[in-house]
Amino acid sequence: DDGSTQQFTQVGITSWHEGCNNDQHPGVYARVSHEIQWMKEGICQLSRNENKPDWCNNDDSPPPRDENTVDVTLRITYDDYPNQTGWYFQQDRRTVLERREKSYKDASDVSPGGTYSLTVPLVPGETATFTITDKMDNGNCCRFGEGRVELYGPNDELLLSESGDFKSTRTTEFFVPYDEDSTLEE
Repeated sequence: DDGSTQQFTQVGITSWHEGCNNDQHPGVYARVSHEIQWMKEGICQLSRNENKPDWCNNDDSPPPRDENTVDVTLRITYDDYPNQTGWYFQQDRRTVLERREKSYKDASDVSPGGTYSLTVPLVPGETATFTITDKMDNGNCCRFGEGRVELYGPNDELLLSESGDFKSTRTTEFFVPYDEDSTLEE
């Protein structure tokens, strides 16, 4: 190694300090190793596709349902510019599924003014959030069509119904119900 390449490892972040290198007032640091997954998820959520690190999950297919989850159905109607709209589900501070802005450029399943549906496995008996974004800060509606978002629970119960009228981001919390036919404990 000629020393021309260096790799650094972040082990802590300054939480609080008074001055710099002050013996009378030592700094308080936070260890980052316990929050690596949370930080990676934040980086992936906030990064545009062209700047997203390779370790971000760019697969927008839903994770598989297991015995501890129920299916929640997203039905989203886009305005005339679906490539400007992104969205994601989170539960327990973890992103369950996301579709980022611009990811629709060549997608045949999303057309201007079209409706897109998919199911997302979520843990019942807990809250989750649905966040919708628009990179042009004009929502998913109005002058460019009438976008809409609806979420349905495992028994076709309407959990959320919202117009596309927002600026750049809207986050809505909702409760994930149990499936009436499920053997999951309530």
